[in-house]
Amino acid sequence: MNRETSLFPIVEIRHHSIKFEVIRFYKNQVVVVYENTYYGDGAEILTSQGVVKESNIISKFLEQNFNTIELKFKNLKLRDVGLVLPNNISIIRKTIHCDLTQQDTWKLKNSVSLNLIMKKSAKLHDPNKISQNIKILDNKIYEVFVDNQKVDLNQLDNINMNGKDVTIVSSIITIDKTLYESHEKTLTKIGKKVLWAKPKIFALHEMVSDKKNPFKIIVDWRYNEIEIGLFRHNILSKIVRMSFGVEKILYEVSQFMDIDLNLASKYVFNNIDFGSDNLKDIKVFSRWNKKTKSLDIVTADKLKEIVNDKIIEMYQEIKDSIIDSTSEEYDIYNFGSISNIPGVKSLVCLTNRDYICGQNWIGDFIMGGDSCSLIGLATFANRNIANNADELYLNEDETSLQTTTIVDKYFENKNKSN
Repeated sequence: MNRETSLFPIVEIRHHSIKFEVIRFYKNQVVVVYENTYYGDGAEILTSQGVVKESNIISKFLEQNFNTIELKFKNLKLRDVGLVLPNNISIIRKTIHCDLTQQDTWKLKNSVSLNLIMKKSAKLHDPNKISQNIKILDNKIYEVFVDNQKVDLNQLDNINMNGKDVTIVSSIITIDKTLYESHEKTLTKIGKKVLWAKPKIFALHEMVSDKKNPFKIIVDWRYNEIEIGLFRHNILSKIVRMSFGVEKILYEVSQFMDIDLNLASKYVFNNIDFGSDNLKDIKVFSRWNKKTKSLDIVTADKLKEIVNDKIIEMYQEIKDSIIDSTSEEYDIYNFGSISNIPGVKSLVCLTNRDYICGQNWIGDFIMGGDSCSLIGLATFANRNIANNADELYLNEDETSLQTTTIVDKYFENKNKSN
């Protein structure tokens, strides 16, 4: 992004708000240098398909914030920006078959590796051949078969490719081009360039991508919906949306206590530490019951029981929706509004594979859990700041470059034939 300053401006346009942060990494610590959130009048900012409704309003808000941060740091000009996109994405599987058994078709050197073939195969898919109405956001190798045998993706360089029959299955993440351009336009019209763009589920995954277990489930809890992504070896295999969120917990509490959702929200998010074991007989609410002519009393331990039962029920629904009968054991990382419930870790993390992801960052005095997607994209950008697709082979020796040319020619011919 902005290599001279190591500052990463990140924007996320949500359905009811716009979040803008400038993030810096200092000695492996995340520092939120600047943060501002736009809520407007509460009206929907995006359509149900994720397209920006009024780009002028958003551009004006972003321009004001860029001006503020650039005035704060004199002579600073932030041009490159990261963009967190909605999860209105599709997963496409594409298969490439390479018959390398015919030596007259492709004269290979011994130095050719499957890893090199895969790097080049990623460029094989012309977006226009998939659809002119979509944009490719991610293209990774999902599976590789050599002579009909599935190979370990971590051992590609150890496989001799001469005279082999290779099948490569790639996973392509696409998004509607109109949606993408509507988000991008809010920045380009004020002279900014989108350098990194990832769907929110990917940005959240970046927060835990370095964890040991390659099988991960990302759960993004929101007020009235939950989005879940299943990742295998950093590749999104499945995404599920559920039409309920933490509002379902609040509704259960409101029904039990006979109060409205706003008051229920205060009891769930502000008044009780649900991780405490010392809640018995602590009165948190009382009301005169005209029908029974007695005082109805709600204790903290009873309220904890109501919240706990509803979370367990919802959490099981989440697991059932995303995990098929499989031998893999997944670590589940919970982000979003659920992390704002005091002591929720004791309610959700019932095994060593359940995690609550939400923390306050240096400089972020609002709510750390709300920044995770922006921090995740900045983390990705910081990790890849020196990597450019056009520079992949700059440090390779002459022999490797010759091999690369051979591979290039093969895939050029392959692309023309498709």
